[in-house]
Amino acid sequence: MIDILIRKSALYPFQKRLYVDSKKIQYGDQLLFCHEVEKVRYGVIQLYVNGIKANRMYEIGLKGRKDQSIQINFQSMRLFFTNQKKEDQYLNIIDCLWTNVTQRLTEEAIENLENGRSFQIENLEVTPKGVNMHITRWFRKNENCFVEWKDLRKYSQEGYLHLYSESEKKAQIKINYQKVWNAPVLSSLLSFLWQDGRAYELANSHDRF
Repeated sequence: MIDILIRKSALYPFQKRLYVDSKKIQYGDQLLFCHEVEKVRYGVIQLYVNGIKANRMYEIGLKGRKDQSIQINFQSMRLFFTNQKKEDQYLNIIDCLWTNVTQRLTEEAIENLENGRSFQIENLEVTPKGVNMHITRWFRKNENCFVEWKDLRKYSQEGYLHLYSESEKKAQIKINYQKVWNAPVLSSLLSFLWQDGRAYELANSHDRF
């Protein structure tokens, strides 16, 4: 459970109460029930002025079944180093949301894959046998690139999840954790599949389809 007051910035005079437990998420007068949340996104942007850390922007978004949404934004105005109090506040919120929302969404995605159904977010489809990337190209025709699990590589850097093919250079995509709905679910899903050869077992179990 989390029960805190959030101020958007040092210049913003008002605070909003954020309350999260196993049943609901309430931010000010906005309310979502945990079991109704279908999409999440969250991330951090580090801003610089002349190469010096100047501000850190925290964003958390949730969307329900009836298109109800909650958007939580706050920032840290501190030069040269991270405001640890704000950083801890953000991480505590994310941990609480994982327990009450993100974990369920990840488990649902895993179950769907095991039953042959894909998991989709913006420009990417995860299937039992690999991922299908919808690649947008400037001044050229958009492409779909399918990458099998054995050829897929991933890493996270500066607020993005990067996915790419080991053998096909054009097959690469980056996903913004802060802007793309269910990017955190995708990250958790892939981390699960990366362990103990689960992705290969999943693909083998669907060879008959």
